Amino acid sequence: MAKFNGKKYRNVKEVSSEAKELRKKGLIYEARKLLWLAIAKWPKYIFLFNQLISYTKDPDKAWEIFEKIRKNELAADVYTYNALINIFGKAEKIDKAWSIFDDMRKAQIAGDVITYSILINIFGRAGQIDKVWQIFEEMQKAQIAGDVVTYNTLINVLGRAGQADKAWQMFEDMQKAIISIDVFTCNTLIAICGRAGQADEAWHIFEEMQKAQIVGDAITCNMLIDICGKAGQTERVWRIFDYIEKDLQMID
Repeated sequence: MAKFNGKKYRNVKEVSSEAKELRKKGLIYEARKLLWLAIAKWPKYIFLFNQLISYTKDPDKAWEIFEKIRKNELAADVYTYNALINIFGKAEKIDKAWSIFDDMRKAQIAGDVITYSILINIFGRAGQIDKVWQIFEEMQKAQIAGDVVTYNTLINVLGRAGQADKAWQMFEDMQKAIISIDVFTCNTLIAICGRAGQADEAWHIFEEMQKAQIVGDAITCNMLIDICGKAGQTERVWRIFDYIEKDLQMID
């Protein structure tokens, strides 16, 4: 039993759950404060440190927490490293993100699909396509199957890099692996078609979305209005407006 901020908690899991609820409400400071109090009480639970790191945007503060893990002689796990890689990647400190991944391998901690998806996204945003392929190939050698996030990230990265053929190949590989597509997959493919001026292909993807009962969002509709409008396909533009009216959730 422990008491933090006037509230009693029977165990460490209750504290962790409370911190998650605070984060959902946007109360990040309060969530982090609660986790620090819990760590002072239960300093040997690695998942508390992992949770605290994942709630941190500042890479320097995240690294301080990691140093605390080392000081407490705790064994960092894949969740620890994934959180750190993600934070440094978002801060555009890609060399440090890769160094952390390298340290992870030296510690003989196997990366998972999340690890590789994060790295693909980091180096994809940086425009380092060769590095993206290196990471993907390493993932395949480790016999780690990609998921929808992995393939969506690859398709998006390749599409933005102007490698539409490879992006479509990734989409075909995704289908062969029987990985269900989602609205992000479709939006990415529509965007690729839009950049190539392929209005009919973009519309075909939209039709396939409807067959698969994937509900488009505001991004889907805005892109299609723009693409079809530029192609002079007025009827399709009006059909998108009709589609929007049927789903009021897409209207801000």
